[in-house]
Amino acid sequence: MKNLKLILAFIWQTLISLFSPFAIGFIVLCLTGRSKSDSPEIGADLDISIMIGVVALIVWLIAAIPVTVWLGKTLYHRKKWMCLIPVLWFIFLFILVVMIMGLGEFLSAFAF
Repeated sequence: MKNLKLILAFIWQTLISLFSPFAIGFIVLCLTGRSKSDSPEIGADLDISIMIGVVALIVWLIAAIPVTVWLGKTLYHRKKWMCLIPVLWFIFLFILVVMIMGLGEFLSAFAF
């Protein structure tokens, strides 16, 4: 049963890791107000965009952090050095998705 939990947690973390570059881009666009436009006449829309960004950030943090912490604790009890595996796996998959989609496309969410 514990191995099944561990496998499901790694699958969940893999899905979150693969989705994270898109989620972070969306969150940044919403929080900075660039998801609408640079027009000065979007006052109310800008507030809604920022609130959507805040909600998306909270949902992403709730989805990503608990499973990473749980995996780290679980693997720490097996061997101490294994607690880094979930974080390194997250970083590896994040960078892999950024490389596949292209660095320019990823940075376009940050207005570069």
